[in-house]
Amino acid sequence: MLTSWNTQCGIAEYSRALVEALGAHQDVELVVLGSRNYDERAVAEDEDYVVACFDVERWNRFARHELDVERILDLDLDVLHVQYQLGLYDLPRLVELLARFTGATVITWHDNWVPAELESYGFDAAITHRLGVGPTDLVIPFGVRNMPAIVRTFGLGRTRKDVIAPICERNGWTFESAATSEAAFGGQNWKPWRELHDWLRGADAIVLWYADDGMMGSSQAAHTALATRRPVVATDTTWFADLPHLPGRFYKLADDPAVLEATLRELLRPDPLIADAAWETVAERHLDCYRRATSDRDRGARASPIVARPAQPIGASAAQAAGTAPSLQAAPAATIEQQINADAGHLHRTFDLTTVAITSQRRFGGRPAIALKRAVRRLLFPLLDVQTSLNGANARVTSFLLQRLAAQSRSVEELERQLAELRGPGAQAPAAGPGEHDQPAGSNDC
Repeated sequence: MLTSWNTQCGIAEYSRALVEALGAHQDVELVVLGSRNYDERAVAEDEDYVVACFDVERWNRFARHELDVERILDLDLDVLHVQYQLGLYDLPRLVELLARFTGATVITWHDNWVPAELESYGFDAAITHRLGVGPTDLVIPFGVRNMPAIVRTFGLGRTRKDVIAPICERNGWTFESAATSEAAFGGQNWKPWRELHDWLRGADAIVLWYADDGMMGSSQAAHTALATRRPVVATDTTWFADLPHLPGRFYKLADDPAVLEATLRELLRPDPLIADAAWETVAERHLDCYRRATSDRDRGARASPIVARPAQPIGASAAQAAGTAPSLQAAPAATIEQQINADAGHLHRTFDLTTVAITSQRRFGGRPAIALKRAVRRLLFPLLDVQTSLNGANARVTSFLLQRLAAQSRSVEELERQLAELRGPGAQAPAAGPGEHDQPAGSNDC
C-alpha cells in the first residue's frame, strides 16, 4: 500500500486503521510503502513491515520530492494500492511506477484533484469513499473502530467488583477498576481528583455497586462520577439517597445483578452506525476488491469491470459499441485526446503550482538558483494554494464542457449515419410534380 505513514496526516491515520484490519487476516502479507518524514512531521518510528520510499515536497525543508520506483518494483508485489491525494507523490515518477508495475493496480481517490495522466490510466480497481469524489462509482466508506465498551468503577473498598466484573466478561465489555480494599493505613489505589475525573471520562458507563449500610452518610464518589457527564449506575441504597433516579444520567437500581446487567445492556447496546462501518467490514471489502482485480488480470483483462469509467477511443460511444440507440452521456475527459493534449490537458497538468518542477538553465550557479526559487515558492504560501484551487476548478469545468460537447457531437454523427442508411445508397429526392411547388415540405392531404 503506497500511502503517507507515521506522519501528521489524515490519510496516514486512515491507512493505519485499514492496514490493522487487513493484518488480522493470516493469509494477507502487507507491505506499507510509506513516506519519509522529517523533523516534527514524524510521529512514530516505522514498523518492520514499512518501506519508506517517497518524500512529500511540502512537508520537508529540503524540498525533496522523490519516489523510489526501482525499490518498489524489486519487492515483486501482487497488488499495488495507491492512496492518492494531490501533492503526496511525484506525479511523473508515479506514472512510471504504474506503467512498469506488473501486478494489479488499485487506487483510492481522496479528493477531486485528478490528474489526466491518472484519470486515463486503466486501474484494475478504483475506490472512493463517497460518490462524487474521483472518477469512479465503487464506494467503500471510511471505517470506524468497533471497540468494546468500557465499564469503570472506583472507591475505597465499597464497590463490589465481584458483581460487576462477571457481567462485563459475559457481554464482552472491558472492565476496569480504581477501587481498593487495602488497609486504611496505606496502599490505597488513590487518584487525585483531576486524574480521577479524566480517567472516568474514558468510560462508557460508571458503576457504583454498594451494599446497603444504614449507618453511613452520603457518597462523594457518586458526585465525583456525575461531574464526568457519563451515565452512572448505582444501587438504590442509603449511600445515594440524596440523589434522584434520572434515566440517562443516574440510575438507582435494586441490588440484583440481573437488573444491573439488563440496564448495562440497554446503555451499551451496539450502535448500528459503528457496527455497519466497522474496519473489519471495510477490510473485507478491500480484500474482495483485490481478489477481483488480480483475477481479472490473470484472465488478461487490463481494465477490470469494477473500474467505473474505462477509456474509450475518440468518436466511439458505449451505445455504438453495444448496438443501441445513442445517448448524451458524457465521456471521460481523459478519452478526448485532441482536447486533453491541448488546453484541458494543460490545465490538468499544471493546476498544482506547489508541485511544478523547478529548474534552471544556468550552467554555473544552477543549484543555488533552484534552491532560491524553492525558498521563494515556500514564502508565497498560501497564495499558491489559493491559485491552485482556482486553477483546479477551471480544469474541471473545462473538462466537463468538453465532455458534453464530445457527447453531443457523437450523437449528431450517429443520427446522420442513421439518416443516410434510411435513404439508401441510390435514393434520390422525388421530383416535384405539377402544382406541387407551392406545397410545404412534409405536408399531406389528410
